[in-house]
Amino acid sequence: MLKKIMLATFLIAGLLLSSCGGGQNFQKTGFYLSNIFDVTIYSGKDLSNSNSERILTQSLESLRELDNRINPLNPIGDINALNDNSSKHPVKISPVVFSLVEKAMKGAELTDGTYDPTNASLLQLFQNDQQGSAAQIKNALSKIDYQRVLLDSTYQTVRFAEPSVELTFDGLKKGYAIDLIAENLVNSNISSALIRSNNTLFVLGKKKAYQVTVPHPDDPDKKAAKFSIKNKGYAQVGGQDENFYKNAESWLPAYRQKLEIDDKSFPLYVGVVAPNAVTAEVLAHALFIMGPAKGVALIQKLKYDVIYLTRDENGNLHAYATNGLKSKIKGIALN
Repeated sequence: MLKKIMLATFLIAGLLLSSCGGGQNFQKTGFYLSNIFDVTIYSGKDLSNSNSERILTQSLESLRELDNRINPLNPIGDINALNDNSSKHPVKISPVVFSLVEKAMKGAELTDGTYDPTNASLLQLFQNDQQGSAAQIKNALSKIDYQRVLLDSTYQTVRFAEPSVELTFDGLKKGYAIDLIAENLVNSNISSALIRSNNTLFVLGKKKAYQVTVPHPDDPDKKAAKFSIKNKGYAQVGGQDENFYKNAESWLPAYRQKLEIDDKSFPLYVGVVAPNAVTAEVLAHALFIMGPAKGVALIQKLKYDVIYLTRDENGNLHAYATNGLKSKIKGIALN
Protein backbone atom coordinates (compact mmCIF):
# COMPACT_ATOMS: atom_id res chain seq x y z
CA MET A 1 0.00 0.00 0.00
CA LEU A 2 2.83 2.38 0.86
CA LYS A 3 4.38 1.96 -2.59
CA LYS A 4 1.09 2.98 -4.22
CA ILE A 5 0.80 6.00 -1.96
CA MET A 6 4.36 7.12 -2.72
CA LEU A 7 3.96 6.61 -6.44
CA ALA A 8 0.67 8.51 -6.56
CA THR A 9 2.18 11.28 -4.48
CA PHE A 10 5.18 11.82 -6.70
CA LEU A 11 3.28 11.59 -9.93
CA ILE A 12 1.75 14.90 -8.89
CA ALA A 13 4.58 16.26 -6.74
CA GLY A 14 6.79 17.66 -9.48
CA LEU A 15 9.05 20.62 -8.90
CA LEU A 16 7.52 23.80 -10.32
CA LEU A 17 9.51 26.99 -10.66
CA SER A 18 8.87 30.46 -12.02
CA SER A 19 10.97 33.60 -12.12
CA CYS A 20 10.03 36.86 -10.47
CA GLY A 21 10.62 39.99 -12.50
CA GLY A 22 11.19 40.76 -16.18
CA GLY A 23 14.34 40.80 -18.32
CA GLN A 24 15.78 39.11 -21.36
CA ASN A 25 15.98 35.31 -21.15
CA PHE A 26 18.14 32.91 -23.17
CA GLN A 27 17.62 29.16 -22.78
CA LYS A 28 19.27 25.95 -23.99
CA THR A 29 19.08 22.25 -23.11
CA GLY A 30 21.54 19.40 -23.48
CA PHE A 31 21.72 15.68 -22.70
CA TYR A 32 24.67 14.57 -20.58
CA LEU A 33 25.25 12.02 -17.81
CA SER A 34 21.99 10.29 -18.82
CA ASN A 35 20.06 13.42 -17.82
CA ILE A 36 18.62 16.50 -19.51
CA PHE A 37 20.18 19.78 -18.36
CA ASP A 38 18.27 23.01 -18.90
CA VAL A 39 20.07 26.36 -18.62
CA THR A 40 18.37 29.75 -18.69
CA ILE A 41 20.38 32.95 -18.38
CA TYR A 42 18.92 36.36 -17.55
CA SER A 43 21.00 39.12 -19.05
CA GLY A 44 19.02 42.31 -19.28
CA LYS A 45 19.90 44.10 -22.53
CA ASP A 46 23.67 43.72 -22.59
CA LEU A 47 23.96 40.27 -24.19
CA SER A 48 23.41 39.57 -27.87
CA ASN A 49 21.71 36.47 -29.22
CA SER A 50 24.99 35.20 -30.68
CA ASN A 51 26.93 35.71 -27.44
CA SER A 52 24.19 34.07 -25.39
CA GLU A 53 24.18 31.05 -27.71
CA ARG A 54 27.97 30.76 -27.43
CA ILE A 55 27.91 30.98 -23.62
CA LEU A 56 25.04 28.50 -23.27
CA THR A 57 26.71 26.01 -25.61
CA GLN A 58 30.04 26.38 -23.84
CA SER A 59 28.48 25.92 -20.42
CA LEU A 60 26.73 22.70 -21.44
CA GLU A 61 29.78 21.41 -23.31
CA SER A 62 31.74 21.76 -20.07
CA LEU A 63 30.04 18.49 -19.08
CA ARG A 64 31.29 16.47 -22.03
CA GLU A 65 34.56 15.30 -20.49
CA LEU A 66 32.83 14.32 -17.24
CA ASP A 67 30.12 12.49 -19.18
CA ASN A 68 32.68 10.50 -21.13
CA ARG A 69 34.79 9.63 -18.11
CA ILE A 70 32.00 8.38 -15.80
CA ASN A 71 29.83 6.75 -18.45
CA PRO A 72 29.75 3.01 -17.57
CA LEU A 73 29.31 2.24 -21.29
CA ASN A 74 32.78 3.65 -21.97
CA PRO A 75 35.15 0.68 -21.44
CA ILE A 76 38.16 2.97 -20.96
CA GLY A 77 36.38 5.56 -18.80
CA ASP A 78 37.46 6.44 -15.28
CA ILE A 79 34.47 4.83 -13.57
CA ASN A 80 35.21 1.42 -15.08
CA ALA A 81 38.92 1.79 -14.34
CA LEU A 82 38.08 2.50 -10.72
CA ASN A 83 35.60 -0.32 -10.21
CA ASP A 84 37.67 -2.88 -12.11
CA ASN A 85 41.12 -2.14 -10.74
CA SER A 86 41.11 -0.03 -7.55
CA SER A 87 41.05 -3.06 -5.28
CA LYS A 88 44.27 -4.28 -6.93
CA HIS A 89 46.30 -1.06 -7.01
CA PRO A 90 45.84 2.73 -6.84
CA VAL A 91 44.15 4.06 -9.97
CA LYS A 92 44.98 7.53 -11.25
CA ILE A 93 41.98 9.42 -12.61
CA SER A 94 41.35 12.78 -14.26
CA PRO A 95 41.11 15.94 -12.12
CA VAL A 96 37.39 16.40 -12.86
CA VAL A 97 36.54 12.85 -11.72
CA PHE A 98 38.88 13.01 -8.73
CA SER A 99 37.07 16.17 -7.62
CA LEU A 100 33.76 14.31 -8.00
CA VAL A 101 35.06 11.42 -5.86
CA GLU A 102 36.28 13.91 -3.24
CA LYS A 103 32.84 15.52 -3.07
CA ALA A 104 31.20 12.10 -2.78
CA MET A 105 33.48 11.22 0.13
CA LYS A 106 32.87 14.57 1.84
CA GLY A 107 29.12 14.00 1.44
CA ALA A 108 29.47 10.60 3.09
CA GLU A 109 31.45 12.08 5.96
CA LEU A 110 28.99 14.95 6.37
CA THR A 111 26.08 12.50 6.73
CA ASP A 112 27.93 9.83 8.74
CA GLY A 113 27.67 7.41 5.85
CA THR A 114 23.93 7.80 5.27
CA TYR A 115 24.74 9.01 1.79
CA ASP A 116 27.32 6.50 0.58
CA PRO A 117 28.80 6.45 -2.95
CA THR A 118 29.58 2.73 -2.58
CA ASN A 119 25.89 1.73 -2.61
CA ALA A 120 26.00 0.58 -6.26
CA SER A 121 25.13 -2.99 -5.26
CA LEU A 122 21.90 -1.82 -3.60
CA LEU A 123 20.91 0.50 -6.46
CA GLN A 124 21.39 -2.29 -8.99
CA LEU A 125 18.81 -4.46 -7.25
CA PHE A 126 16.01 -2.09 -8.25
CA GLN A 127 16.97 -1.13 -11.78
CA ASN A 128 14.45 -1.69 -14.56
CA ASP A 129 11.61 -2.48 -12.12
CA GLN A 130 13.52 -5.34 -10.54
CA GLN A 131 12.71 -6.42 -6.98
CA GLY A 132 15.55 -7.36 -4.67
CA SER A 133 14.96 -10.19 -2.20
CA ALA A 134 15.71 -9.87 1.51
CA ALA A 135 18.85 -11.99 1.08
CA GLN A 136 20.03 -9.87 -1.86
CA ILE A 137 19.42 -6.67 0.08
CA LYS A 138 21.38 -8.01 3.06
CA ASN A 139 24.27 -8.97 0.79
CA ALA A 140 24.22 -5.58 -0.95
CA LEU A 141 24.26 -3.71 2.36
CA SER A 142 27.33 -5.66 3.47
CA LYS A 143 29.27 -4.17 0.54
CA ILE A 144 28.46 -0.55 1.40
CA ASP A 145 31.19 1.32 3.28
CA TYR A 146 32.69 4.56 2.00
CA GLN A 147 35.57 4.20 4.47
CA ARG A 148 36.95 1.45 2.23
CA VAL A 149 37.66 4.09 -0.45
CA LEU A 150 41.15 5.57 -0.02
CA LEU A 151 42.15 8.80 -1.79
CA ASP A 152 45.60 10.24 -2.46
CA SER A 153 45.15 13.90 -3.37
CA THR A 154 48.85 14.34 -4.20
CA TYR A 155 48.80 11.76 -6.98
CA GLN A 156 45.02 11.93 -7.60
CA THR A 157 44.63 8.19 -7.18
CA VAL A 158 41.87 6.05 -5.67
CA ARG A 159 42.33 2.68 -3.96
CA PHE A 160 39.65 0.31 -2.63
CA ALA A 161 40.43 -1.54 0.59
CA GLU A 162 38.10 -4.42 -0.36
CA PRO A 163 37.36 -6.07 -3.73
CA SER A 164 33.61 -5.85 -3.09
CA VAL A 165 33.64 -2.03 -3.24
CA GLU A 166 31.96 -0.40 -6.23
CA LEU A 167 31.51 3.34 -6.68
CA THR A 168 28.45 4.99 -8.18
CA PHE A 169 27.87 8.69 -8.72
CA ASP A 170 24.11 8.49 -9.15
CA GLY A 171 23.45 10.37 -5.91
CA LEU A 172 25.41 13.52 -6.77
CA LYS A 173 26.36 13.65 -10.45
CA LYS A 174 23.49 15.95 -11.45
CA GLY A 175 24.31 18.43 -8.70
CA TYR A 176 28.02 18.30 -9.46
CA ALA A 177 27.35 18.90 -13.16
CA ILE A 178 24.98 21.78 -12.41
CA ASP A 179 27.67 23.42 -10.29
CA LEU A 180 30.18 22.99 -13.14
CA ILE A 181 27.75 24.79 -15.47
CA ALA A 182 27.27 27.57 -12.89
CA GLU A 183 31.04 28.00 -12.58
CA ASN A 184 31.34 28.24 -16.35
CA LEU A 185 28.59 30.87 -16.49
CA VAL A 186 30.27 32.96 -13.79
CA ASN A 187 33.55 32.77 -15.73
CA SER A 188 31.60 34.13 -18.72
CA ASN A 189 30.38 37.09 -16.63
CA ILE A 190 26.82 35.78 -16.30
CA SER A 191 25.45 36.85 -12.95
CA SER A 192 21.89 35.53 -13.10
CA ALA A 193 20.75 32.11 -14.29
CA LEU A 194 18.70 29.02 -13.53
CA ILE A 195 20.19 25.55 -14.12
CA ARG A 196 18.01 22.45 -13.76
CA SER A 197 18.28 18.72 -14.22
CA ASN A 198 15.32 16.59 -13.20
CA ASN A 199 14.89 17.06 -9.45
CA THR A 200 17.99 19.19 -8.81
CA LEU A 201 18.68 22.85 -9.60
CA PHE A 202 20.81 25.87 -8.85
CA VAL A 203 19.73 29.50 -8.89
CA LEU A 204 22.66 31.75 -9.79
CA GLY A 205 22.51 35.33 -8.54
CA LYS A 206 20.62 37.35 -5.97
CA LYS A 207 18.72 39.76 -8.21
CA LYS A 208 15.99 37.31 -9.20
CA ALA A 209 13.99 35.07 -6.91
CA TYR A 210 12.68 31.68 -8.03
CA GLN A 211 9.62 30.12 -6.56
CA VAL A 212 9.59 26.46 -5.59
CA THR A 213 6.10 24.98 -5.28
CA VAL A 214 5.50 21.66 -3.53
CA PRO A 215 2.05 20.34 -4.58
CA HIS A 216 -0.15 18.79 -1.92
CA PRO A 217 0.12 14.96 -2.11
CA ASP A 218 -3.67 14.48 -1.80
CA ASP A 219 -4.88 17.36 -3.94
CA PRO A 220 -2.99 18.56 -7.04
CA ASP A 221 -4.94 21.82 -6.95
CA LYS A 222 -3.46 22.69 -3.56
CA LYS A 223 0.06 23.65 -2.59
CA ALA A 224 1.76 21.98 0.35
CA ALA A 225 4.43 24.67 0.40
CA LYS A 226 5.69 27.59 -1.64
CA PHE A 227 8.93 29.50 -1.15
CA SER A 228 11.52 31.49 -3.08
CA ILE A 229 15.25 30.88 -3.35
CA LYS A 230 18.14 33.06 -4.50
CA ASN A 231 21.72 32.03 -5.22
CA LYS A 232 21.09 28.56 -3.77
CA GLY A 233 20.80 24.92 -4.78
CA TYR A 234 17.67 22.84 -4.34
CA ALA A 235 17.08 19.09 -4.63
CA GLN A 236 14.08 16.87 -3.98
CA VAL A 237 13.96 13.11 -3.50
CA GLY A 238 11.03 10.70 -3.70
CA GLY A 239 9.51 7.89 -5.69
CA GLN A 240 8.35 9.57 -8.88
CA ASP A 241 11.20 8.67 -11.22
CA GLU A 242 13.49 6.28 -9.42
CA ASN A 243 12.77 2.60 -8.82
CA PHE A 244 15.13 2.76 -5.84
CA TYR A 245 12.78 5.05 -3.89
CA LYS A 246 9.60 3.43 -5.12
CA ASN A 247 10.88 0.29 -3.41
CA ALA A 248 12.07 1.99 -0.21
CA GLU A 249 9.70 -0.12 1.85
CA SER A 250 11.82 -3.20 1.06
CA TRP A 251 15.31 -1.86 1.79
CA LEU A 252 14.98 1.23 4.01
CA PRO A 253 14.41 -0.57 7.35
CA ALA A 254 17.50 -2.73 6.83
CA TYR A 255 19.57 0.26 5.70
CA ARG A 256 18.49 2.23 8.76
CA GLN A 257 19.28 -0.71 11.01
CA LYS A 258 22.79 -0.86 9.53
CA LEU A 259 23.18 2.86 10.29
CA GLU A 260 21.54 2.56 13.74
CA ILE A 261 18.71 4.94 12.80
CA ASP A 262 15.49 4.37 14.78
CA ASP A 263 13.05 6.37 12.61
CA LYS A 264 10.16 4.22 11.30
CA SER A 265 8.62 6.79 8.93
CA PHE A 266 8.75 6.63 5.13
CA PRO A 267 9.16 10.12 3.67
CA LEU A 268 6.90 10.98 0.75
CA TYR A 269 8.97 14.02 -0.15
CA VAL A 270 12.27 15.55 0.94
CA GLY A 271 13.42 18.93 -0.39
CA VAL A 272 16.72 20.56 0.61
CA VAL A 273 17.95 24.13 0.12
CA ALA A 274 21.76 24.37 0.28
CA PRO A 275 24.57 26.67 -0.94
CA ASN A 276 25.15 24.63 -4.11
CA ALA A 277 23.47 21.92 -6.13
CA VAL A 278 25.78 19.02 -5.28
CA THR A 279 25.35 19.60 -1.54
CA ALA A 280 21.58 19.85 -1.92
CA GLU A 281 21.45 16.60 -3.91
CA VAL A 282 23.67 14.63 -1.50
CA LEU A 283 21.69 15.85 1.51
CA ALA A 284 18.31 15.13 -0.10
CA HIS A 285 19.29 11.49 -0.63
CA ALA A 286 20.73 11.19 2.86
CA LEU A 287 17.78 12.85 4.58
CA PHE A 288 15.31 10.55 2.87
CA ILE A 289 17.11 7.64 4.51
CA MET A 290 17.59 9.39 7.87
CA GLY A 291 13.94 10.33 8.31
CA PRO A 292 12.68 13.66 9.64
CA ALA A 293 13.91 13.56 13.24
CA LYS A 294 17.59 13.06 12.48
CA GLY A 295 17.41 14.83 9.13
CA VAL A 296 16.00 18.09 10.46
CA ALA A 297 18.57 18.06 13.27
CA LEU A 298 21.43 17.72 10.76
CA ILE A 299 20.12 20.49 8.51
CA GLN A 300 19.63 22.82 11.46
CA LYS A 301 23.23 22.17 12.50
CA LEU A 302 24.39 23.02 8.96
CA LYS A 303 22.06 26.07 8.87
CA TYR A 304 20.42 24.99 5.61
CA ASP A 305 16.71 24.33 5.02
CA VAL A 306 14.64 21.18 4.52
CA ILE A 307 11.01 20.19 4.12
CA TYR A 308 9.70 16.65 4.69
CA LEU A 309 6.27 15.23 3.93
CA THR A 310 5.34 11.94 5.62
CA ARG A 311 2.22 9.91 6.31
CA ASP A 312 1.47 8.26 9.66
CA GLU A 313 -0.04 4.80 10.21
CA ASN A 314 -3.54 6.31 10.06
CA GLY A 315 -2.89 7.87 6.67
CA ASN A 316 -2.60 11.43 7.98
CA LEU A 317 -0.07 13.73 6.36
CA HIS A 318 2.62 15.41 8.44
CA ALA A 319 5.20 18.02 7.51
CA TYR A 320 8.56 18.64 9.13
CA ALA A 321 10.67 21.67 8.27
CA THR A 322 13.40 23.96 9.47
CA ASN A 323 12.49 27.41 10.72
CA GLY A 324 13.15 29.03 7.36
CA LEU A 325 10.38 26.98 5.72
CA LYS A 326 7.89 26.26 8.52
CA SER A 327 5.74 29.28 7.77
CA LYS A 328 5.51 28.25 4.09
CA ILE A 329 3.71 24.94 4.73
CA LYS A 330 -0.05 24.99 4.10
CA GLY A 331 -2.82 22.51 4.89
CA ILE A 332 -0.71 19.78 6.52
CA ALA A 333 -0.18 19.05 10.22
CA LEU A 334 3.20 20.56 11.13
CA ASN A 335 5.50 18.70 13.51
